[in-house]
Amino acid sequence: MGGDSVGQNVGRVFEYNKLSFYIGSVIPFEQYCYFKFVFPDRLKIDEGLQILTGYDIFQPSEGSYQLPTTAYSIDLNTNTVYVEGCNMPKTLFNPRPEGVLEFSYVLLPDYVADQNPV
Repeated sequence: MGGDSVGQNVGRVFEYNKLSFYIGSVIPFEQYCYFKFVFPDRLKIDEGLQILTGYDIFQPSEGSYQLPTTAYSIDLNTNTVYVEGCNMPKTLFNPRPEGVLEFSYVLLPDYVADQNPV
């Protein structure tokens, strides 16, 4: 049987993981657009979320990808992250804006269980 010495955490791989979100739109965004990410209860946002990395519409400045702490806010009570985007001139007036936002790190559920165990 797997898990730790007391039989807990069976099948657990990592406590935290990096999550990436791709966002694309067929409607152009205005400069300084804002996004709200609400995480489900099983994916907890806590002090482990220390770095946000953005590409394209989420890129904070030329040559930089890590978002400064002034570009996002975290509400631990509602499990929500608010992110500012659309700062780069190259992303403005793009008829099909897109971007990737990486959250480092999000607390994973304690376990993953089969919904219909045998």
